[in-house]
Formats: sequence, C-alpha cells, structure tokens
Amino acid sequence: MFAFSDHSLVLVVVIYSYAGLHCEIIEGYSKGAGYQPGSHLRGAKFRNQWTAVWVEGSWRFINCNWGARHVKRPGDDRSMTYHVDEFYFLTDPDEHIYQHFPDDPRWQLLRRPLTMEDFVRLPLVKSPFFNHHLEFVAATQSVVRAVDGHVDVRVITPSLLGFAAKLRPASDDIHVNLDDRCLVRSIGNMVVVSAALPKPGRCYLDVYVGDDWSSSSMDSACSFRVHGRSVAPSVATVSYPPGICFGATPDSARCGISEETRHDPVVVVDGRQLSLRLKTPSRGDSDVRLTHTMRFWKHGTLVDCDRYALLQKRDSAGAAKWIVRCPKPGFYVVSITASLGDEAACCVYRYLVDCRRPCPEARPMPRATTRWNGCRLVEPLDGELAPRSKVRFRIESSGAVELLANVSGGSWTSLERSGDVWEALVETGSLGDDGRGRLQIYGRFDAASDKYVPLLDYVIREPSLTDEVRTMLKYM
Repeated sequence: MFAFSDHSLVLVVVIYSYAGLHCEIIEGYSKGAGYQPGSHLRGAKFRNQWTAVWVEGSWRFINCNWGARHVKRPGDDRSMTYHVDEFYFLTDPDEHIYQHFPDDPRWQLLRRPLTMEDFVRLPLVKSPFFNHHLEFVAATQSVVRAVDGHVDVRVITPSLLGFAAKLRPASDDIHVNLDDRCLVRSIGNMVVVSAALPKPGRCYLDVYVGDDWSSSSMDSACSFRVHGRSVAPSVATVSYPPGICFGATPDSARCGISEETRHDPVVVVDGRQLSLRLKTPSRGDSDVRLTHTMRFWKHGTLVDCDRYALLQKRDSAGAAKWIVRCPKPGFYVVSITASLGDEAACCVYRYLVDCRRPCPEARPMPRATTRWNGCRLVEPLDGELAPRSKVRFRIESSGAVELLANVSGGSWTSLERSGDVWEALVETGSLGDDGRGRLQIYGRFDAASDKYVPLLDYVIREPSLTDEVRTMLKYM
C-alpha cells in the first residue's frame, strides 16, 4: 500500500534522531510509477509515505525510497535500477508538490495550499525536469487541448541538452503507429515539443531529457494528456523524421559555431532556393572544417540527397552560407557537421526543411570539401557538367595563392586572379569508358608551400532526358 513499510519508516526516523534531526512521517498520494497525467487519485492506489525534516530553521522533504531507486517505464521488465537521485533529499516545497499531495494540507508547506483538483491539474513533472533546471514558458496543465490536432509544449533550458518526445495512445480509438508524430527543436534557450494527432481522440505526450544529446537513453522529464476533438487533414497525414532534435547541438559551442541570428530550425520553403547561414571561427583562428548531409524523409526512410545542398561561401571572417534546392515536396533533414582539424566530425546544427513546392533550379550541385574555407563559389553552381564543353569558373577568395582545375586526372587549368576573383574557361573534355568524368578544383593557400588541397568536386556526364525536361519546365 505504501512505498515504505512502517518498519522502514521507523528505522529512518531513528537514524534522523541519532543525527539530531526532528522528523515527521507524512501520508498522502503521489504521482508514482504507472500514474498517467490528468488521472484522478482515490482509494488505495498511489498512496505513499514520505518524511519532512527540520533543517536549519525550516521543514524540508526527504523521500529516501524514491531517491534511491529508479523504476523503468511501463512495458519494460519493471526491474529496478538503483542510483542516487538527490532531488528527493531536502526537496523544496514548491517543487515537491508536483509529485506529492499530503492528506494534511499544512504539510504542503505552501502559503496557498492546493486542492486535490489543483494537484491533478499540475503537469506530470519528474525529478529530471528539476535536476536540469527546466522551466515551462507559460503556465501548463496536465491536460492540454490540441488545436486542429496540433499541440506545442515550450520549455526554457539553461544550456544545450538532449531532448526527445513520444506520443502514445491513451484510448482505444487510436490504433496507428505514433513514432513519427513528434517534432522537437531548440530556438535559443527554448525547446519546443510539437505533437500531431493522427485522428481525434486522446494521447499521452512524454518529453525526455539528457545531458548527452546524441544518446538514445534519456530520462522522462514531464508528461501530458492531449485531447483533440478535430484534426486538420494536413496534421493527420504529417510524418516527422523521428528521434531527431533540430537546432544547435552542444558540440556547436565546442567548435565555435553559432547562428548569426536566433531562428527556428524548422524552415518552410515554397518554390525557391533556401539560404542557411552560420557564424564560424575565422580562417586564422582555428582549423574548423565544415561539411553537411541532406536527407529526404520518404516512407519512413531518410534518402541521401547531399548534392542538393552546397556550402557556397565561407569567407575569411567566418561567415558560412549554404544554399539548398529541394527537388520535390516533403521534409528534408540538413545536418551541418564540423571537425577541429583531423578530429572526427560531429553534428553542430540540424535543420528541418519543409518544402511545399520544389525549387525550379533544383539540380545536383558540386561537393565542397572540408577544406573549402575563405572562398565563395560564384559559378558554376550546377554540379553536373556536359562533356566536350567550355565552362566558366569564378571563385572569390582573398586568401588563395593559386587555384587550379583538373579534369579527370588529366589536363590542368589555372584560374587567373583579378582582385579577389579567380576566373577561367575550363574544357571538360571527353568521357571515360564508364561514361562519366570528374572535374576538381584545387587550391594553394600558403605561398611558402607547394601543398594543394581539394576544394570542389564536379561530375561530368551526358545530359539525360530528365535534365532536358527540367530545363523546358523552367521556362514554361
């Protein structure tokens, strides 16, 4: 019936007395393992006991049982894993009340005690929420109403942490997979958790937090019951890439990368090219190397489409600009990765691009290598070049000593410098036996060294019928 047996509590009281601490045993209800947000508390279920200790002139709460064990989520094997959770030792009353409701309201230790109805309306908040010093942006209750099937929960976080969310059915009227119904993103010091109901009904929304943003194991921070009377068609059919927190990651600060202005990492585009901008260390400050991945979310799978994004510019002052051209409607995950010198690359920022209409100029672009720094590509932006043609190259770079174009490992062409602009007309030549060729741009940035580093990579191939149709549609 109770979390502690009477004998265990007597033992605790005796231990406190030997320490010279006055202790009181308190009985009441608690939102323990198995409790669901918004559920009423009555009868013997969820009855509990805890203690209050007089310490340095005030009463503080201690729940030794909860502070010394961790119960896994329902659905797991329910085995206990033991660890110390210091939240339950000398807990402040205004935080203790989220999980404990004493029979005697005086033992809430609040100026304005809550009623049982008030206690049930409080969101189901657990110790990791307080241990990570999280706060709700606005007053939040245990039961939230979804507008047209959509609901947002906003949390303030003092530092970059890992967050995840899961939607699960609360009634028998929802029998579909809910794994792709949640979207988590960070905007500055705010984390926004969004959930989309597939149909009218009730669901539970669980929010998880952890110190390691890349870990698949996080602690439950808070939970809500979501009610939706109606669901808009666009919300009912939405499918988000699951298990991804969009926005800056903790590694961004370690690599010295930041946003030029704080903005939402979920970006909507409608038939246009998208520009993404970040601030990186200047070329002389540190050897931070950038690259990216771009994935199209299709039928539960992330499909590679890296070459529809390009790091077009990374100037000597550290301003970096990617251009993104989405070839079809849907969701795209654009991940920016960075490495310090030869270290392994780590993700520093993630965008979710919501493409409503494709970009008319959507064609594969060249690949910029991790050594593309202090440069801006003016032309060509198309990454696939026709054979037996002359292509004009223009690159802006104030720090380059020499820029060269190499065609399929054969002929070399020097780009001529005029101010900070390097330019040349390069012949693409014939294709190899495999029907493809390759054009690479190399650069030398140290006048005292003969070291050339690869910068850009193009593909040479015959235009296909798809290319010709795309060109026709562009001008229709």
